Amino acid sequence: MAKLSAILLTHNTGGMIKDVLAQLDKTADEIIIVDDNSDDNTTEIAGKLAPKAKIIKHKLTNHGEQRNIGYARATGDWLAWADDDEIWDDKLVEEVRKIKELDGYGYDGFEFLFKTPVLGGVVENEWHLR
Repeated sequence: MAKLSAILLTHNTGGMIKDVLAQLDKTADEIIIVDDNSDDNTTEIAGKLAPKAKIIKHKLTNHGEQRNIGYARATGDWLAWADDDEIWDDKLVEEVRKIKELDGYGYDGFEFLFKTPVLGGVVENEWHLR
């Protein structure tokens, strides 16, 4: 089975990171957190909830650079990245497990459908390559 490294970009999300990590932990073989020098308890909570996670503190210059810092530390066959407000639902977690078991179905990348809360509603059909 392919190994999955999940790169999580964080900044001051101590109140939300529990749910994000719980879902990533169900499928990721390693979690790499690249934190933008949070001044709340984000990294402390992450360290307790995901002891296997690698936590890297790095001042944000741009999101691409933050992801690349995580990618450089990743050891997995597959890489996935998430922002600190993206909670994978159970359907997505199961689909990622299937992808890992079948070594990616022969594909090089996948797009995930996102449901983004906006002004009390939800924007659906937003596809993101991950």
